[in-house]
Amino acid sequence: MDSPEPIPAPKRDQDRFTGANCPPEKRKAIVKGIKSGMPIALIAQETHSAPATVQVVRDQELADWRKESSNGLKKLARSMVHHFNDTDLNTIPWTVKPVMLGIVMDKISQLDGEPTAIVEHRHSIDVSGLKSQLQTLPEITVEAEVSQALVAQALPEPEPNYPTVSNPQPHETQ
Repeated sequence: MDSPEPIPAPKRDQDRFTGANCPPEKRKAIVKGIKSGMPIALIAQETHSAPATVQVVRDQELADWRKESSNGLKKLARSMVHHFNDTDLNTIPWTVKPVMLGIVMDKISQLDGEPTAIVEHRHSIDVSGLKSQLQTLPEITVEAEVSQALVAQALPEPEPNYPTVSNPQPHETQ
């Protein structure tokens, strides 16, 4: 008796978006869109591709371009810093210097794949808000036995210098 053939596993998204099935003319259109500065979502829509495919093609086709651009901008930033050091600072408006350098540094971060923004979520809550949040939690009952021996093992022995209930120390008066 022959065993049935195994059923192939479904394709995962990471296997589908390798760019291997992307026709050359579509690939050229994606590269052209990226070089012109179009957003990935718009390129995907216009080329009838998945955004993940656009990203894969970008990473495959433009890896050298990104490195060269990043290195060029780093060289520009270094020359700007040297120029600022060698130039009479009064000839360059103060409002221009940080903006120029900031733009170049931001572009370097983007090309190197670093995040350009860090989102921080902060929440503040007062005691009444905390109480109302705790009241919405389901009630849980825990049954446990506590032995004095386990409590004694878990708690450290107080140092003799500290006052304890069994060994109060008198206050000094002058």
